[in-house]
Amino acid sequence: LKGQTWVTLEDSVHLPRLYLAWPTTPEFTQEQAALDVLSVIMADGRSSRLEQNLVYKKQLARDISAYHHGQEISGEFHIIATANPGQTTVEIYKEILESLDEISQTPPSDKEMERAYNRISSYHIKQLEKIGGFGGKADQLNHFNVMAGNPGLIETDIERYKKVSAKDVSTAAKLLNDNFVGLTVNPLKETKSSSRQVDRTNPPKATAPTTFSTPQPKEISLENGTRLLVIQRSQLPLTTVGLFFDTGSAEDLKEKPGLSQFATDMLFEGTHSRSSSQIADEMEFLGSQVTKDVSREHTFIGVSGISDNTNEELDILSDMILNPNFPVTEMERIRKEKLSDLRSIQDSADATASVAMRSVLLGPTTPYGHTISGNEISVASIKTGDLQNHYNETLLTSNKTFIVVGNISSDLAAELITEKFGTLANQQKPKENQIVSEPPAGEGPTIYLVDRPGSAQSILRAGHISIPREHHDYHSLAFVNYILGGDYSSRLNMNLRQDKGYSYGFHSSIEWMKPLSILVARGSVQTDVTKESVFETLKELTNIVELNQIGVEEFRKAKEGLLKSVPSQFESNQQITSQLLNMAAFDLPLDYFDTNIGKISDLTLDEVRESAMKHISPTEIKMIVVGDRDKIQKPLEELGYPLFVIDMYGNSI
Repeated sequence: LKGQTWVTLEDSVHLPRLYLAWPTTPEFTQEQAALDVLSVIMADGRSSRLEQNLVYKKQLARDISAYHHGQEISGEFHIIATANPGQTTVEIYKEILESLDEISQTPPSDKEMERAYNRISSYHIKQLEKIGGFGGKADQLNHFNVMAGNPGLIETDIERYKKVSAKDVSTAAKLLNDNFVGLTVNPLKETKSSSRQVDRTNPPKATAPTTFSTPQPKEISLENGTRLLVIQRSQLPLTTVGLFFDTGSAEDLKEKPGLSQFATDMLFEGTHSRSSSQIADEMEFLGSQVTKDVSREHTFIGVSGISDNTNEELDILSDMILNPNFPVTEMERIRKEKLSDLRSIQDSADATASVAMRSVLLGPTTPYGHTISGNEISVASIKTGDLQNHYNETLLTSNKTFIVVGNISSDLAAELITEKFGTLANQQKPKENQIVSEPPAGEGPTIYLVDRPGSAQSILRAGHISIPREHHDYHSLAFVNYILGGDYSSRLNMNLRQDKGYSYGFHSSIEWMKPLSILVARGSVQTDVTKESVFETLKELTNIVELNQIGVEEFRKAKEGLLKSVPSQFESNQQITSQLLNMAAFDLPLDYFDTNIGKISDLTLDEVRESAMKHISPTEIKMIVVGDRDKIQKPLEELGYPLFVIDMYGNSI
């Protein structure tokens, strides 16, 4: 590549984005390791140079990232930035070039180098948690074998990064010169719609099944009345620690949806002793990753990293949870980001369909129907006092469970949490009844069309409200969903992808909650077969109930698939943490991981068929279709079902 190559295109997006890519050196060279370190220093985490400058201080960019991809013949260094509303990629581009020039002239500090090594080391270790999949042990062994001829490098390659000096990083930055490709993606101006032979006759035989024992959590009641769940794993020096709050967005004030998420985000933005930047800087220096999750019924805040750093991580985490100060400057910055994100929902047909599905099923202003992130009116109206009240009156008064997974003993975990969080008590405040009544039985499916002019695909959602998580038919209905659309070889995917070729993938899932669940089939299909795809989706939902009930062999394979998939649910600390979150959220017994396997094993074909008949209701199906109205409305009307044109919040148009 000689010189600059620029490409500009317009797309149906709300924010401009800049892509920069430079050709670099191959994998396993000295420069490759230095370029990896450079990418971390430039744009990996809140305290990185570009994120601090462009996202946090000058607020020119909504987000920015950098990475180096070493390959066999040459590598690529990428920087990607999304502009904030009202900003242009031109200013961002200038700032990026200035930052690259600065680091090429002046080597990074010792602290930046140590932070980068800690983060790269943490990423490397976390990849070793999983056996398969992208980045897992098998993938890594294959990578080192093919690229370096030595799979044993999986154990030693990290040492190369220790040898990278600050001067090496400056030298590597000089490689990012005027030879690059730049791509700018701008929002569309408003317009009106207009080979080798393979022997497959002798497949390999399956190996004998291996035994698997689920990890057993240990429960400890702490002095402050909170509960601690611990699973010790000594395979890798990694530990995850987090705090589960038994409250979520369903408890948002009715006039302020999005309050729970906003308040939780603000816990990361400053305490009485640490600024927002200091929190990010200290966590990133340790190579740690913070986690925050606000669901309908719970909030989780945690940190994961190398076990030697757990004590320091808990110092920061406890300060965030116990001493937030909700700084106004950070609140306004977060508000701008949230408003930008809410406007960007319309850029994603998939996100639009998800919002519309919930709005139609439960109502856009109900506790379980509003979007967790709120809406533009509510986010704009939230004040500091609202955040403080939510923190004091909802978050702190909720029931709390500490969750610890990794290379740490239960005794040490209890000691550290008692030391850091001793004042955080459970107040056992009674929760308001959030039961949502199910709608009356319908007379047939109803189609709701959300117009997306010019869309090349249609996004489908088909579902209805179903039984709560604690229902005695939980296991049997989950089994039905696995056959319907929970697996690659499920009915929906085999029909719409493999047989008809309408979709790249079509699946179903059940979102389990305390008062109800939501069963949804979903996928994207080609515009010209939208009508046929809706027909086939409704057909599968009807057939599994009565016309084509689950067969004997289908049942056997599904049970085998579910049982064999259990070990993969406990591969990483993150997966085990998710399992413990469910245990805390639904008050499951400590032996649940074992009894769950037994309940799946004990299911009978009759029980599963009966569950499908009782809990899948084709007459109550609400079908959301997001696509080009001009092309799909008339064909959809030919199906004979009631059809309403709505916006993504369920309002009629």
